[in-house]
Amino acid sequence: MRKPLMFLIMGILIVLSFITAVIIRRQAANQVSNFNFPSGYYPTLPPSAPAYTVTVHSLGTSGITGTATFKDISGTVAILLHIDGLEEDAIAPIELHFGTCASPGSLAYVLVTPDALESETDLTINLEQFNTQKPMAVIIYESDQDRTPVACGDLP
Repeated sequence: MRKPLMFLIMGILIVLSFITAVIIRRQAANQVSNFNFPSGYYPTLPPSAPAYTVTVHSLGTSGITGTATFKDISGTVAILLHIDGLEEDAIAPIELHFGTCASPGSLAYVLVTPDALESETDLTINLEQFNTQKPMAVIIYESDQDRTPVACGDLP
């Protein structure tokens, strides 16, 4: 008589455990579904500072010019480069240095090398924080091997 009673109790405990697990899963699913995420829209942070564009001027006779636009997109600095005068398959390193074109200092950030003469680099700080690091200059180099600056632009 003891064994059947023990099996009955164990069966009841297993069924109760199963029912408890189902209830917990349903409650967890209801909590997630209570969030109201509009489809196709994600909240954005307002810009921490106004966007600005830097003109990149040719150095010497390189003929390389362009623009670098600095925008705050959801708390991230997006640096949009457009370069003219480079061959499309050329690999010209582009960097931000502390200081100015006339007196460049240490490396601040390495920018993404342009593909089809354009690129975007995203920094993990907002534009207001980024602006506290100025003065800075955008410097374009001849190549990875030849670190001769061929174009430069000072950030305002």
